[in-house]
Amino acid sequence: MSSQSTWQFDHHFILFYSLIIIKLSSRLNSIGLLFCLFIHFFLFCLMMNTFLSNFLFFANVIFINIFLTSSSSITF
Repeated sequence: MSSQSTWQFDHHFILFYSLIIIKLSSRLNSIGLLFCLFIHFFLFCLMMNTFLSNFLFFANVIFINIFLTSSSSITF
């Protein structure tokens, strides 16, 4: 029960933090964006302990990269 609630907290925190990454990285070029995203990916690898969480966050990083390269301007 507690592990599932921890997983839900991690999942929602990843989604919220990904929006922050999108907002902060929208002004960077592609090299700076990739550097920023991989730094955050390794930080989350240190923070989490399951392979599934790391895999889902890595898929989220790829989705963010595709979303940022496909759209020129991001408005919140």
